[in-house]
Amino acid sequence: MKKFLCMIMAISLIISSFGMISVFADSDIKVQINGKACDFDTKPMIINSRTMVPMRAIFEALGAKITWVDRTKTVVGVRNQKIVKLTINSPKAYIDGAEVTLDSAPVIVDSRTYVPVRFVSEALGEKVDWDGDTKTVIIDSDYLKAVAVDKGLDNLVSTYHRPIPKEDEFKATSDWNDLIFYDSDAKSPDEIFASLPEGKVIFDKSKFMPYSKIQKGNDNTTVTTREDPELGTVLVLETKEVPEDTAGLIVKWYDAIKGMYSTDDVMLLKFKARTVSGGQEGIGRIMMQIEEQVSTKFYKALFESYAPSPEWTTFYTPIRPIENGDNFGIRFGYFKQKIEVADLEMIVYSGDIKLEELPVSKGAMYQTVAQKDAKWRNDAIAKIPQVRSGDFTVKVVDKDGNPVPDANINVEQYETEFRFGSALNGNVETKEKYRLNAGKYFNTAVAESASKWDYPKAVEGSINQLKMFRDAGIKYLRGHVLVVGTLSFVHPTVADAYKVAFNQDTPDDMQKLIQDHIYEYTDAHLGLVEDWDVENEHITHTTFADKFGYDLMKPWYQWTREGDPGVKLCYNDYKVDDSFTNIVQKFHDLGYDIDAIGMQSHYDTPFASPEDIAKLYEFIGNLGYRVKLTEYSCSLTEDDQVYQANYTRDTLLLALASEYVDDFIMWGYYDGHGIKKNAPMFDINWNKKLAGDQLIDIIYNKMWTHSTDLKSDASGIATFKGYYGDYDVKVSAKGITKTIMVPFHKGFENVVTVVMDEDNSLAYDMVTPDAPAVDSKPDEKKEDTKLPAEEKPSKPVESVTGVSLEGGNVVISPDDMKNITKTERAGKIGFADGVLTVDCTEATTNQQDLALSFKKTLDGLVTDGDTCVMAFKVRLLSGGNSDVGKIKMQVQGDASVNHRKVVFAEVPFGKEWTEVVIPFGATSVSTMVGIRCSFGVQKFEIKDFQIVNFGTSKALTDFPASVKAK
Repeated sequence: MKKFLCMIMAISLIISSFGMISVFADSDIKVQINGKACDFDTKPMIINSRTMVPMRAIFEALGAKITWVDRTKTVVGVRNQKIVKLTINSPKAYIDGAEVTLDSAPVIVDSRTYVPVRFVSEALGEKVDWDGDTKTVIIDSDYLKAVAVDKGLDNLVSTYHRPIPKEDEFKATSDWNDLIFYDSDAKSPDEIFASLPEGKVIFDKSKFMPYSKIQKGNDNTTVTTREDPELGTVLVLETKEVPEDTAGLIVKWYDAIKGMYSTDDVMLLKFKARTVSGGQEGIGRIMMQIEEQVSTKFYKALFESYAPSPEWTTFYTPIRPIENGDNFGIRFGYFKQKIEVADLEMIVYSGDIKLEELPVSKGAMYQTVAQKDAKWRNDAIAKIPQVRSGDFTVKVVDKDGNPVPDANINVEQYETEFRFGSALNGNVETKEKYRLNAGKYFNTAVAESASKWDYPKAVEGSINQLKMFRDAGIKYLRGHVLVVGTLSFVHPTVADAYKVAFNQDTPDDMQKLIQDHIYEYTDAHLGLVEDWDVENEHITHTTFADKFGYDLMKPWYQWTREGDPGVKLCYNDYKVDDSFTNIVQKFHDLGYDIDAIGMQSHYDTPFASPEDIAKLYEFIGNLGYRVKLTEYSCSLTEDDQVYQANYTRDTLLLALASEYVDDFIMWGYYDGHGIKKNAPMFDINWNKKLAGDQLIDIIYNKMWTHSTDLKSDASGIATFKGYYGDYDVKVSAKGITKTIMVPFHKGFENVVTVVMDEDNSLAYDMVTPDAPAVDSKPDEKKEDTKLPAEEKPSKPVESVTGVSLEGGNVVISPDDMKNITKTERAGKIGFADGVLTVDCTEATTNQQDLALSFKKTLDGLVTDGDTCVMAFKVRLLSGGNSDVGKIKMQVQGDASVNHRKVVFAEVPFGKEWTEVVIPFGATSVSTMVGIRCSFGVQKFEIKDFQIVNFGTSKALTDFPASVKAK
């Protein structure tokens, strides 16, 4: 009784809020999805003559992922990358950002949220009807016919099948023991140095003394020299207590090279070093720097780390001098360690010597990644299948739920759950090859700059660019970045107020600006991104923390969580030393609300060993965080592909072997993207790099479940081991073939039940967009192909008469038009007296919103190379574009052959009966025949449809063609 009274009170509040509207619960209303009753734990309601149903139940029943934002009382449902957003008591709703007006707003009744069932269903692309006699909402869902939706499965992110790399791009077998290794034939750094002309030495070991030492904390270190009979003066650096920050222990030589160089020169740093004791497993670490102090910003010409082993090693580093960059220093406070430095020289080269002509030391790491029998690598490849694969079950039943034994099952992976991607930019909009290759090779992307607070186009620019990435085929998007702890990274519209608040010591005013920004960006990106980098590079951007303390940053994560509870909150930084682990530990100890740590992974210096990186993953994971490699790059020099390829291979292997790592994202995949020219995959002319071959081999060849055939047992069950990702599961039994898309993801039960009730090929085709053909070959013109111009209105084809189809075998006849599967989202399809009538009543952007497929296929009726002819008559009754109608004919395969098409032809036609003839070469795998009809508002008729197979007795050229087959 109390619950009933609460509902009456809630309904009364709704009436008082909206005026004279009709609100009542109706226990007789039913909802059916594909003929099955949808049971709700509370009854539907009628508001303003609209059927309202429980929010979570309807979204989940339709296979959507749902997020509730309590701060704004907003619900966001996402399915197949379509975003539906509604707010309680608001008539405004949004479908992919486009505003629509509801005549019945979502409401909360008795602590339950109700939403309009028709709007939600149609917004997700479903067809909705109302049966007044039975008070039933009837939802027809192609999506649910083609996609597995179950509590034991994850939500499928996208039905899109990217045109992923295939065998012709693989450089090795799928065996994990068949890795790709490269050997370098390049000259050694010593050989390159010996070939250089004599330069001018402007700093050497004779200047080791005197020096200045910068140190914070206890004076528990020593800087001395000793004389060596072979090396002369040796600098000895000993760290007995590790400082909190590497800047706390630097030996410096101020004005060491003042007046000795020009910014037009190039410079080479050359020295020997060894670790005498300490370090990490015998490997020490130092960083050398050359900086200016005039600007007070400490701009650096040199800021490189080195990892000397116990043996003397020679290091070379090219340097581009900067104005006033006169101060030289060595940081040595990384470990408790004793390191010696000898034969140090800074050499200036003037004239024609270019920076890229100078030697670069590879160090011990170059040999480490080239060793084929390294234990750590063997351990990693043994662990990858344990971490990245699982047992998956397919259960086959008939329409009554009885098990179907001996069913033929084919499983094939079409997407990986692992986030593999790149930073992208506006080239996605203007350069076709850049866009197409991004969609081919990656399922994940992040905007280089568009989502940052200081991006000129603000939030609209971020949304637009991320949607472009999504439209290119990207499935997982990251948001980068909400806040940087310094004054520089804010939008110009708030920059002045930001600085005033900081300078006047009013952190609350500054925090309000940050809070408003976080709420604005998280709200605008709801459903679009799955991660947010809340803060970036705190190690070097400490302005706020130094002034206001670490309590200032903690609310940033809280506000992000309030703004979008559905995303992962990340802290992102570039270092891999103690300063990084210290700050991560500090955030953890202070209780920051963080889900994942973003490791930028710019490995452009020789010190980061694979073992060190693997230990970092363990450290982060043991704190309860996930790990994301967010900005991977690797090159000691721009043209050293061998080191880049070997190091990239091992970095990816170690990431995949870690149970904590979810993402591997590059900071640009192509040298023409505008960042530093060290992209792993393609050079400026779209030649694939050696590292690109490595990445493709590991992700798409080795960590991939290729086409596998199974049989169901007596219980109708087949189990297989596969890599986590999205699969096409094709089942054939009892004369029926059904293909279901299934997300087999880590942490789920991963059991899918396939009901053999009817063929679903058309529904599958309806919800699976065609992937573009992608040319990954080098660009001969050294520039990207521009996007094609918008198509002009078509002219109707001319009627082809007098064509004899005698002597062939009729494999599809006019009678087969009676037995078709229809999709009628944009109109109706009927058949009577031998004529198929199609009435497209709504103009949509999807050609398949009104479509049909023949239930009879060409399976067993054609073989590879047969000459076939499709023939039919068509005429326009009304509508069209300037009295010209249009359809698209198709003969294609299923997902196991990437929908390979032998016919994919647009046919424009006029108001007179037009005889259409389309000769085509058959294949045994392209057997499904269909017609796409949604090309604007139009009504037309088709008759005398047939496909005739002439085998090899006729050639394609023996028949006139109304249009090309594809």
